[in-house]
Amino acid sequence: MLHSKKIKRRPVNLRSALKKLKKNNKGVALIEFALGLPVILLAGMAGLETVNYVLVHQQLSQLAMLVADNAARTVDQMDEVGVNEIFFGADATSGQIDIGENGRIVLTQLIHNGLTGADEGNWVRWQRCYGELGSSSNLRSAFGRTNDGQFNGSLVNGFGTAANQIAATPTSPINFVEIYYDYQPLINNPITTQFFEEGERITYTAAFVVRERIDQRLSNISGLPNSQRFFCGSHRSF
Repeated sequence: MLHSKKIKRRPVNLRSALKKLKKNNKGVALIEFALGLPVILLAGMAGLETVNYVLVHQQLSQLAMLVADNAARTVDQMDEVGVNEIFFGADATSGQIDIGENGRIVLTQLIHNGLTGADEGNWVRWQRCYGELGSSSNLRSAFGRTNDGQFNGSLVNGFGTAANQIAATPTSPINFVEIYYDYQPLINNPITTQFFEEGERITYTAAFVVRERIDQRLSNISGLPNSQRFFCGSHRSF
């Protein structure tokens, strides 16, 4: 016959147990880390997104200047092939921001319209656009279209916002560039998108005086078909 041994239970001293619990600091660091980790992660993500946002602005600004400068450097008459090469270079330079898919470049040739008096002003001699952005809204230049200002002074102040307008003179044609870009967040989550919203429209402009080019028309000596020319009515990229 088996006999069970009775185990005597000591009464729990609540005060003593609480004192022991108070002195026990095992796992405190782990708990503090677990509590602080979300804050550290959010701060890190916000920092990365801020850096990315600043770099995107810097890259778009430089891209606008690059396109305007390259267009102004063409000494001979500008050709459709030359415009395509400028856009191809801009697309390659844009890298991860992918200006072809997420942006729009508008390249405009501004010249003096040769008139005097109230009709004197600038003439949009030609204009070409690159990029798929705004296909649903037919996104174009914010300042004028091809042949605007040819016979009147509607563009007497040239192109640009009220505080940053630039106009061509009888001896100094202008290549004016507009870049529109919808921001693509590096990290897409509800917290960071409160400050860096996906699809936020970023705009930059740049202008360079044309160097030594006498004929300001846009030629098509190479005979590019319309399907390969970047008219502003289309929204294409390479």
